[in-house]
Amino acid sequence: MPNNKMDRNIILRCSEPLVETRYNSVGEFIWKRLEEINNDKICMIDAVTELSITIGEFKQTATDIAVALLDRGVNQSSLIAFYGPNSIQHAILRVAVQLLGVTFMPLSPTFGQYEVIEKVKSVGADIVICSVNDLAKFSKLLNSNYNDKIKLVLVFDGKHGKYLTYDRLFKESKFIGRNLAKVPHYDVKSRDETLFLIHTSGTTGAPKCAQVPHRMFLNDVDIDNTSASSMVSSFLLPLGHISGTFALFTKLCLGCTMVMFSDCNDEFIAHSIQKYRINCLSISPTVCKQMVDHGLLDQYNMSSLKVLSTGGAAFPADTAREFIKKYGLMFRECTFLPYILSFKTPYAMTEYCRVSYKMSTTDYEPGNCGHITPGTELKVIDLSTGNSLGPNIDGEICIHGAKMITGYRNNAKAWAEVVDNKGWYRTGDIGHYNDKECIFITDRLKELMRIEVDQYYIKISPVEIEQYLQTHPSIAEVAVVGVNNKVGIHRPRAYTVLEFGHSVTGAEIIKFVYDSLARTKQLTGGVVFVDHIVKTKEKHLFSCPVSPR
Repeated sequence: MPNNKMDRNIILRCSEPLVETRYNSVGEFIWKRLEEINNDKICMIDAVTELSITIGEFKQTATDIAVALLDRGVNQSSLIAFYGPNSIQHAILRVAVQLLGVTFMPLSPTFGQYEVIEKVKSVGADIVICSVNDLAKFSKLLNSNYNDKIKLVLVFDGKHGKYLTYDRLFKESKFIGRNLAKVPHYDVKSRDETLFLIHTSGTTGAPKCAQVPHRMFLNDVDIDNTSASSMVSSFLLPLGHISGTFALFTKLCLGCTMVMFSDCNDEFIAHSIQKYRINCLSISPTVCKQMVDHGLLDQYNMSSLKVLSTGGAAFPADTAREFIKKYGLMFRECTFLPYILSFKTPYAMTEYCRVSYKMSTTDYEPGNCGHITPGTELKVIDLSTGNSLGPNIDGEICIHGAKMITGYRNNAKAWAEVVDNKGWYRTGDIGHYNDKECIFITDRLKELMRIEVDQYYIKISPVEIEQYLQTHPSIAEVAVVGVNNKVGIHRPRAYTVLEFGHSVTGAEIIKFVYDSLARTKQLTGGVVFVDHIVKTKEKHLFSCPVSPR
């Protein structure tokens, strides 16, 4: 356990020093690590196709693809938008881009056409890399005037008559006849340069585009876990999320074997654990509960499991204890889906990589997020006075340290609203620390909705749904709120004021959203027509007098 200290301002710090690497770029760091791993070791296995690739094959293919991308016009100013499911090809392309030192932007697999267009245009992405099944999400963009800015469209699976495919790019790489002179190909002169961009709901308001620097990964990666190279780890985290993006880089550096899942259910996961002897399982609380409820712990041999990491929502204690009792494994409950195979990732967010981790593995304690990570400071403040609070008193958690993003792209105002002049980030999370200085998250200040999607949970801002609804010609004003169900998952509901003289049904508004927004932003809570909307200064719905209709 770290020997954390509190100063007179009641700030928690880890006594362990932050160990910094000598590298400026993630690409160089990954490459140096891969060179130390046996080329014959299995790097990845596709759980669906059962195809596999060794470390040596992965390195060679990634460098060949990187050179082919250069030949296709990718340069230092390129900004690459990635969209699509997990796959070996997708992973190779991600690493190839890092070998070049080019900035990229992962797009959430839940995004619909509207979100894809808005995100790509807002940052000026000029290269699109996606799966063939998701190409339709870009069709409107590629058929608009913006298409003149798109230099390259690459489909990383399947065949396509119009756009470049992965197979064709791979064949081209064999005829180029040169290697990268250095890694990264383009210089990364500072660790504060942007590694990738990713959209986040932040503390409140409309989604923002976070600038994730190389420093954020390099200051957080833990490669001292010597047992990790012998581990087989599930890879269920979407590459379109920050968790999946960091997981790919970290697990490559650790040398563990990754079993890649693109689409799955609870029984397929259980079957894969038995088949591939998976040791480390990162999974959502919902799927874990399904595995217990469906009797899969008895139907499949999952005795290979050593560590179970989960996050995104409160984990049912009885389910956790079933896994612990059955297999005697380590259990990690996280407030942010884990991405590092050092088994110490309980509390993180897009704006700050890892706030805390758990060192002790002997006792399972629901809600315990562990201790402060090296290089991080944390305080809990009173919401009324702003004063720092002592142990076991709930307040807003604020963080400061070396693993923070550099800000929100083209939105300095939004960043200034959540970071004070001393660099403290107000997380919007309510919680406390106990007498052992372990962190507990108990509530949210954030104006966010928690939505369940497949095997994980995501938090979305109602503002983006509101902004899209306000493009409807019949809607004068709208407020979207999350309606809780019995397990704490939100269903978005739109309280709607119509333009004078206009008429539209709730079903038509629901379809309007369905046609363009992500499935996580569907109005599953329905539409309620109101005369007017009053909001508090915090922008929460205050009252909606309903007129008869």
